[in-house]
Amino acid sequence: MSRRDPSVLPIDAETRGRLRRFKVTLSARYARLDRLLEQRVLVADASHLAMKNSLVGRQRAWKRLQRAIAPTGAILEGLRLHGNWPLAVWSILKPRDSIRIESDRPGDMQDCVVVNYLMCGRHPEGDCQSDGNWTLEAQDHALGRLLQRDPKCDPALVLNAAHRATLRLKSSDVLPNAKVLRSDSFLVPAGNGAFVSQFRLGEDASLKGNFVAHIVARTWLEQDMLHDNQMPLYDDGEVGNRLGDGWLLPMPLRRIETQGERSAVIYTWSAGMPETLAKPGRAGVHNTITQRGSDA
Repeated sequence: MSRRDPSVLPIDAETRGRLRRFKVTLSARYARLDRLLEQRVLVADASHLAMKNSLVGRQRAWKRLQRAIAPTGAILEGLRLHGNWPLAVWSILKPRDSIRIESDRPGDMQDCVVVNYLMCGRHPEGDCQSDGNWTLEAQDHALGRLLQRDPKCDPALVLNAAHRATLRLKSSDVLPNAKVLRSDSFLVPAGNGAFVSQFRLGEDASLKGNFVAHIVARTWLEQDMLHDNQMPLYDDGEVGNRLGDGWLLPMPLRRIETQGERSAVIYTWSAGMPETLAKPGRAGVHNTITQRGSDA
């Protein structure tokens, strides 16, 4: 009797249990951040970071913020203390139900782990502190395949590395000809393999009509399973032409508007992310992409 193709084997009970335990750990960490936000523990220091004119004052506020946030497992992604727009940005993993964007497909309804942002400082929306969904939605199936095929991996490290890889991807590699097709997929490097991923753009009803852009990881393939024509995308985008400079900026730093039924335009905040990720862009710079056909 021939062996079954490992790519279609069901995810076993032991792996499902490990995934549940991983998500319980993440939920406990995120709950700690939620308590900080609900108690407004961070608000005063976020306000000081935004409003203090002296570098010393900003540094003190930043150190207090970092001490409070570090136990939640959030990772500092960028920090800018000089200039007119002081800003600190963290990422944190959050288990949740699916991010359903105008979809009734069963495959889009899976629970997942997402990469959220937390921002403190001065930015265009005026709030000194904000948080929300950021770059990556790793569906339970993708995480199950990762844990099944690479049982020794640390899934949190894999997700954080994949998040940073998406920020640095060249926009034209992910959105060729500035089009979004639901059938288009690409490989995001992740651990000892890659997430098979899709770019999603659409209206999120839970956010009162705001358009959101993020990447969905649908499954995971280990390196040995990739064919010669399956090459993960790597971080070769130039500053200003990367997903993290535009479409995958945290929501307060960009605005997406519709243009017709299947077109959208993005406007980015000229100050941009802290320089650890991307240098400030030019005011008024925008890019347009179109969602085409029934697959959009």
